[in-house]
Amino acid sequence: SRSYTRPAPLQDVLEEYIEEAAFLYHARTHCLARPELGLEYLPSREQRLDAHLHGLVLGASHSARLLKPKLGLKPDEDAGQAFVAGAVCPELELIEPMQWLMAAIAAEVPHRRALLDGLLYAQEPRLEPWLGDFLVHASPVVRAAGAEVLGRCFPSGLESRLARLLEEAEPRVLLAASGAFAVPPAPKKLLPLLHREEPELVDAAARLLLRAREPNLPALLRQRLKSSSPSLSRRLVLLLAAAGEPADAPIIR
Repeated sequence: SRSYTRPAPLQDVLEEYIEEAAFLYHARTHCLARPELGLEYLPSREQRLDAHLHGLVLGASHSARLLKPKLGLKPDEDAGQAFVAGAVCPELELIEPMQWLMAAIAAEVPHRRALLDGLLYAQEPRLEPWLGDFLVHASPVVRAAGAEVLGRCFPSGLESRLARLLEEAEPRVLLAASGAFAVPPAPKKLLPLLHREEPELVDAAARLLLRAREPNLPALLRQRLKSSSPSLSRRLVLLLAAAGEPADAPIIR
């Protein structure tokens, strides 16, 4: 009897898929950032993006080898290619690419945000078994990533584990776990983060407290503005505009 062996995909075709998908990631990001100008183009760009990502999934282990270096790109290299790696790795149904992905997140590679954007974009049910590993990983960065993906992608039997992450002292894990709920369930635990020096932590905590309708938030924002850096002050003023009172108009201006 005759047997048929599927030929290996052409490497240059797979590389083209990566480059085109990365370009479409940036185009999609632009549409979302300027919805008044580009939202009408979003469906067609996502359709083209999905087609290129699917082509890479069909490349299986050949795609995995090409995507591995994209997990640790330098700051001046294309974040779109990191996004592609994050979106495709879970769909390959291979163990090694997911191990590479977790290691890259744990190492806090420059384009970690793009990797997470890829995971979130894929919303791949096959990722769910891996999320259990994310949530108990030794690295708090990986645990935080698991909480964010779990909260934003799909209902899961793992949701009960999010409550345990609310007990963590690591701020990034606490913020990610709190953000996984429509209304943060433990706003009092977020209050100390308003006094941190890192602008990203203060901003994230304030946004979650706004979602939780924390009654003391306006007063806390006013107090924090007295000792904040210029970059943080701009963020806090925007939040005070949403949470504050008419009397705060002079500060907001």
